Amino acid sequence: MKKNNVQQKNTIITKSGSKEHFGFTLIEVMVSVSLFAMVMTLSLGAILSIIDGNKKAQAINSVSNNLNFAVDSMVRDIKTGYAYTCSSEKYLIPNPEVASSNVVSGGNGCDNTPDGVGSLSLISTITGTKRSVNYYVSQDPVTNKGRIWRVTSDDPGNQYPVTSAEVDIKTFKFYVTNPVTDYSGQPRVFLVIKGTANVNKTQTSDFAIQTLISQRNLNLPK
Repeated sequence: MKKNNVQQKNTIITKSGSKEHFGFTLIEVMVSVSLFAMVMTLSLGAILSIIDGNKKAQAINSVSNNLNFAVDSMVRDIKTGYAYTCSSEKYLIPNPEVASSNVVSGGNGCDNTPDGVGSLSLISTITGTKRSVNYYVSQDPVTNKGRIWRVTSDDPGNQYPVTSAEVDIKTFKFYVTNPVTDYSGQPRVFLVIKGTANVNKTQTSDFAIQTLISQRNLNLPK
């Protein structure tokens, strides 16, 4: 008896006495497939967004690390150096033995240039010996992007890029302050860098860096 009841739940008895089994209609199948496709599309879109966000974050982190390295290397040279010389010229390498700052004592700026200059020379002592170092910005002939370059008196014939090819430097300015030689303060350089970083082939990210670098040597009267 129980067996017949179970069978009747799964079948329909027609007037002719034949039995027809239950099943899904075409509309029910289409609705189910449509709902499944919608859920899968949304899920796939979310996964692709996460992957793209991760790649973008890695690219930004790589560019950020390069910029931090470039700025840190310049800060170390400037902090341990002296005779900050402002110039709009490239490859300006003063004589380490007789070099002196071209910013007047008590002056603020680079030859009274309010907009700063795009090139700075100095005598660096970070290696333990005096050597001239020049930082400037120039367009890379290969990528046509602005890059920060470095040239030293050790190898004046070669210029080395400080920033990577993914970074396009738009603004690179130095503002030099040379206080009176007494206890009034330290010579210092205010550095401004602005530009864009290529995150991928279609996306770029703007950045702006400002830092104040104070000379490590004590500014005491001689």
